[in-house]
Amino acid sequence: MFNSHRYFNSFIQIPEINISTGDLASTLVSVGTGTAIILCGNQTLTLENSLLVPRLNCNLVSLITLNHKRMVIQREGDSFTLSTNEKGSIYGKIANNLMHIEFSIPEIQSTAAPLNLWHERLGHPGNLVIKEMGLPPVNTACSTCDLNKMNMLPFKYHFGDL
Repeated sequence: MFNSHRYFNSFIQIPEINISTGDLASTLVSVGTGTAIILCGNQTLTLENSLLVPRLNCNLVSLITLNHKRMVIQREGDSFTLSTNEKGSIYGKIANNLMHIEFSIPEIQSTAAPLNLWHERLGHPGNLVIKEMGLPPVNTACSTCDLNKMNMLPFKYHFGDL
């Protein structure tokens, strides 16, 4: 279970699911499911069928999920190692009988695209729409927009009545 959309690379909304906690007076609500990707050190862990629970205080991964991923848990004092044969290891600490892993969200890398390219990708929106999206207006002429702005005049025949 994760508390932010940022962990998901694919996501669908689902009817709300109530999740019971140790506090019987309150419940948490899951609003969607999808595939979450987390970065642990130099290892990327992909977790399918993860729930989005916005009010969750910390992210939770079940041991069964890790077991299905064929991960082996080795404990050494107040620390542990999760490992598989194919990939490296993930290290964590044990505190209050809970296993804690420091992880982050993989950075999304994008290249800067010129504004006229975004103008084309978005279907040639006008400058008002571009402004509402928080982007600077496109100042270059767009041949496609110019062609579509041309008005077709009615044909007047010069040969008299037909």
